[in-house]
Amino acid sequence: MDTAKIQKLLKPVITFKTKVSYFKVLEEGLSVGYERRYFTKEQTRIVTLPVGYADGYPKTSTKNGYVYLNKIRYPVAGRVCMDQMMVDIGKDGQAYVGDEVELWGKNISLHEISQLSERSLYELLCEITQRVPRIYI
Repeated sequence: MDTAKIQKLLKPVITFKTKVSYFKVLEEGLSVGYERRYFTKEQTRIVTLPVGYADGYPKTSTKNGYVYLNKIRYPVAGRVCMDQMMVDIGKDGQAYVGDEVELWGKNISLHEISQLSERSLYELLCEITQRVPRIYI
């Protein structure tokens, strides 16, 4: 059985979530994040998430990472910071402070994040720090 088929059969046993902590509308041409690597292409909405590489979210997801918010995948905007990251939800995206955001789990597999961030599954799991609260079910 090939890897793609196996991935479809597996169910996630861990979910990494956070909540929206800030919301802002930015005009076209403004930079987001450190080193000014991300610029808005049009007026857009940016949400801030209180999680970063110090919590175990891969810094290498800066270029092509995404999150799942309100049943939609949105791209990471700018560099993943130590304590936070920004997400571009577009000009029509809706989000409120306190909305739950999936970093990986049911809708975004850890395997996908591993491939996008060019990190092994084991590294990602081991790098979730003690700063992140755990809920065991």
